[in-house]
Amino acid sequence: MYIGLLEDKDRKVKYIAYKHLGKFLVTMKGIQIDTWFLKLFVSIPHLDKSKELMYQCAFNFPGIIHIFGAEVWNELSEHYGKLAKLSDQWVKRTLAYSLHEMAKMLGNTITETELLPVAMWYLNDSDSEIW
Repeated sequence: MYIGLLEDKDRKVKYIAYKHLGKFLVTMKGIQIDTWFLKLFVSIPHLDKSKELMYQCAFNFPGIIHIFGAEVWNELSEHYGKLAKLSDQWVKRTLAYSLHEMAKMLGNTITETELLPVAMWYLNDSDSEIW
């Protein structure tokens, strides 16, 4: 059923479905989820550049890692990096506030190589609203 919403011809229906995709996936804990949904989540920034969709992606990123596990980080890291470099303060703040949870789920190696540079970049960011 959700796939039907994502493929709907009405742009507004499709937008709302993509907006809530992360929340939908997070509710699926314990259920086998097709990685097709993960690919859709990663494709959101390429479909629409709206601030609301970018914020929803950032907000749901820890939940996506929680559901799919650290083993999908290779598929998500580029997407995470793009979100982290957006100029939108709400997206940056949301990612900054979840860095510690992401680090717990991703482990030391990924944290040191990929999350620590994001944290350092945010610490040096002139936007005081992040922290």
